[in-house]
Amino acid sequence: MGMIFPLSAYLIYFINFTVLAADNSPRRLIMPITITLTPNNVDGSGSNLFYAIGTLTFSGNYSTGGDTLDFTTVVDKLPSTQIIQVFADSQNGNGGYYVPIAGSALNNWKLKAFSGGGTEIAAGAYPASVTSDIVQITITARKLL
Repeated sequence: MGMIFPLSAYLIYFINFTVLAADNSPRRLIMPITITLTPNNVDGSGSNLFYAIGTLTFSGNYSTGGDTLDFTTVVDKLPSTQIIQVFADSQNGNGGYYVPIAGSALNNWKLKAFSGGGTEIAAGAYPASVTSDIVQITITARKLL
């Protein structure tokens, strides 16, 4: 289950879970991508759609094919669980780019990360160009009418 740590006007969510290593010893992991949504960055003024801007924080390792993007950590900020689209953009010009891939559920979206030349970053620890990047996502969700 997620834990909420209030920090000023920001809410940051961390997801912890335990997996077993090859020798069946438990390993505690923290999901690599954290989504932060501030109350000031949501807009429900449209008649049918709701918009939110969040910031991503990267830690841990990147997996080939994309890292998990779990929207269940911020679903309490959205009017419904019907996410229509998500865009991810670098805000500080590190040269890389990011592509959200819709999942079959809120907890299994993927975020692919690419270098400026268009090559997906290698599996392994996130490079400094990603961990130092300011990446924002724009979420469009359907309102429950």
